[in-house]
Amino acid sequence: MVRSVFNILNGRNTRQGLWGLPLLVALLISLWLTVETTQFATAENLFNLVAQAMPLIIAAIGQLVVVLIGGLDLSVGSVISFTTAVLALDQPAIVLIPAVFVLAAVIGLINGLAITRFNVHPIIATLSTQYIVLGITRILRPVSGGTVPEIVIDAVSGSFLGIPYPVFWGIVVILAAWKLLYGSRYGLHLFAIGGGIASGAESAARNFGVSD
Repeated sequence: MVRSVFNILNGRNTRQGLWGLPLLVALLISLWLTVETTQFATAENLFNLVAQAMPLIIAAIGQLVVVLIGGLDLSVGSVISFTTAVLALDQPAIVLIPAVFVLAAVIGLINGLAITRFNVHPIIATLSTQYIVLGITRILRPVSGGTVPEIVIDAVSGSFLGIPYPVFWGIVVILAAWKLLYGSRYGLHLFAIGGGIASGAESAARNFGVSD
């Protein structure tokens, strides 16, 4: 076990380097809080914590894919604010829900084209997008407030068997990301791009179970 922890800290295995270290840090913090606070380890509190963290976890998974190929997206927060403002417009849910996905995809496409086709540095491209999107958000929602469709509220505030719905949404996204990165040819390409041709090929081979 000590050797496994050492390997994680040194990033000897790409999968452990990506997932192992954050999980190890979270485990150590959880153990400390369990000792310090008797209410921390209760099922209700843990589910609440996970549910509150899921939006950030889902956003971080998207950022992980970008970082994995050597990029950086500074526009994530502003896109979240923008899509939330759109979702709070006084329109039917059947219009708003598809709209936020399409708009987010369009912004991502603009970032991607600026970086890959026009050779704009990722930081400059996404920082510019961030301010543009924030400006549009201010126009749509000059002050805080608004109400999102009831179906969205139900999807994030309800629970099943005592487990908040956001936990299930987060699990679906995590499993999908795991399958994408470690169970598809596209994931192999991501590892290869991020690590260069030589190191990327070796890393991808290890992730897909190919050893020396």
